[in-house]
Amino acid sequence: AFYNCGPMLVASILIQFTFSYELLRALPDVEDAPFFCQIPSSLHLSAVGVFMTLMLNNVPGMFQAGGIALTSTEFRGEEGADSLPLQTSWLRRIVAFIFGVLTEMATWGAIVCSGVVFILTAESVDL
Repeated sequence: AFYNCGPMLVASILIQFTFSYELLRALPDVEDAPFFCQIPSSLHLSAVGVFMTLMLNNVPGMFQAGGIALTSTEFRGEEGADSLPLQTSWLRRIVAFIFGVLTEMATWGAIVCSGVVFILTAESVDL
């Protein structure tokens, strides 16, 4: 699977991290935003709450993927096909978890941070 999916996985990780890094780098500091105190804090908190509600939808899938990567005991192919026992070492499971799940969680966390900082430093909440 690594030979078939590895190059695409590496490209995806590089694109995600580059996107997250550029998002974080492009945003101003919350303290440096001159309009930070001009927007009521209740609007900031409401906007952050809506954003977090939308972003937290991804968390169960990430935990499910982590559980599958670390604890799967069988491989199921197409619908109706027989399942095959999955015999693999913990090292392979950990590598799959790191590259397949932890990178996604790190990117998700960076995008959440970027979104919250963007909301807190936006000129208005009318986006």
